[in-house]
Amino acid sequence: MTFPSKKHFWIGLVLLGSAGVLFIPPIVEQSVILLIVLLPIVIFLLSIWFRTYDRIDGDRLFAISGPFRWSIPIQDIRSIEKRKTLLSGPSLSLDRLTILYGVGYDIIVISPEKEDVFLQLLLDKNPNIELKGVPENLDH
Repeated sequence: MTFPSKKHFWIGLVLLGSAGVLFIPPIVEQSVILLIVLLPIVIFLLSIWFRTYDRIDGDRLFAISGPFRWSIPIQDIRSIEKRKTLLSGPSLSLDRLTILYGVGYDIIVISPEKEDVFLQLLLDKNPNIELKGVPENLDH
């Protein structure tokens, strides 16, 4: 099941605003070469805005943000904490879930829409996940 990322206004303003501003120099300079140089950066920024989502598929959680992809075995997830944080990760919102997984202290921060459905699907596959700061109405 796929969960688009929540989108926060300010993050959108920064991403989309930056993409828009990058078009100004090629237009002002009337430079095709400058447009060719800056176009990949614009495409990169737009891909993050339009292609950031999380997917639960089988026994894995996939986090996708533009060209970046993470694959996490659901059985390796140790805890999930709801936080408002500026930690970097495949998230377009400041209202995030911090996921601790693996044998070390691997962390990923994501912000799926329909958070309660997302969390319940993970708990159904791994009831040992420790939840912090999330609603109590989930079947654990």
